Amino acid sequence: MDPLRTLSSKPPPPPGMPLWSLGFRPFFLGAALAAVLLMAGWLWMLAGGAAPPHYGAIGWHGHEMVFGYAVAVIAGFLLVGVRNWTGLPTPTGGRLAALFLLWLAGRLAPLAALPGPLVAALDLAFLPALMAALARPLSRGEPFPNRSILPLLGLLTLANALAHAEALGVVRGSLGPALGLGLMVLLIALVAGWAFPLFTGRALAGARAPLPPWRERAALGALGAWALGQAGLPDMVLGPLALAAAALHGARMGGWWRPGVGRVPLLWVLFGGYGWLVAGLALDGLARLGLVPPGAAVHALAAGALGTLTLGMMARVSLGHTGRPMVAAAPVVAAFALANLAALARLWAAFWPGAGMTVLAGGLWIAAFALFLWVYGPVWAGPGDGSG
Repeated sequence: MDPLRTLSSKPPPPPGMPLWSLGFRPFFLGAALAAVLLMAGWLWMLAGGAAPPHYGAIGWHGHEMVFGYAVAVIAGFLLVGVRNWTGLPTPTGGRLAALFLLWLAGRLAPLAALPGPLVAALDLAFLPALMAALARPLSRGEPFPNRSILPLLGLLTLANALAHAEALGVVRGSLGPALGLGLMVLLIALVAGWAFPLFTGRALAGARAPLPPWRERAALGALGAWALGQAGLPDMVLGPLALAAAALHGARMGGWWRPGVGRVPLLWVLFGGYGWLVAGLALDGLARLGLVPPGAAVHALAAGALGTLTLGMMARVSLGHTGRPMVAAAPVVAAFALANLAALARLWAAFWPGAGMTVLAGGLWIAAFALFLWVYGPVWAGPGDGSG
């Protein structure tokens, strides 16, 4: 069964309530809004604005881009993907609204004058609630292509708890954000394994043979070891692991490549994002050998891989599940380009530090997601027959 096939026939959503008819709608909308507002808040803090209580500017920025923005994209993608693959419903209507409001509470809580433990509890409640929403269809429907989704969400919850504990001074260290980023990169790579061949096969004539299972196992195994190793493995181990994962995932991406990808914006943005993933892993390996600044790897993976891959996935999934043609509008293509330029500018700032390039990167990021929101806001909030 095609995990992202046309939606199965179900009763139409109540009039005036299309936003709550499928999980990707509110969560992609929330993610796009968060991408703009979180970056604007970060730039304001860089200019001297007050940081959120308990967390500090850098800690809040890093946490929210992974556990706020990226988690929202993953939630929207899984809620619709699991529904379509298993043939069983995921939350809609009031249940979906409650799940979304729980995610939103986690974003707003750090900005309020609330006790630190309450802020952490509100944020930590979302991923277990998402897991509960997915558990029933995953356990009763057709087998999902990757059974590690729920365990990975559980590990992300633990990484988030560690990040909060470190920020509040309960434990020492700064492993939580690094572990969260590593696990998110692994989760994105798992999703790419079945989304890339599907999207490429649909956009370009013909289909390629699947990658050899040993290559998939090697690539994901190396990446998984690297991701989990963020919890405390020494650089002398993580460095070679990162370089091996970069080589294996470069080969993986090459196996998906088809002539003509560069002519289809909805494809090249995904391949570009995966290229950032490969580059980020390579930079991480080099950074652990003392050859490049550590910030270069972090921002290649966060701004580059997560930023552009999630942008492309939201664009493609939203068109497919609202009955619209699989063509990126000109402003969306511009958004894809701006997101990549933002990642390049942030990478430049890692090698040659300076506030000007960091601000430029933030401005490009905001412009990219503002354009995307302008085009896709009506898609998410409107009817699903392509007329909205």
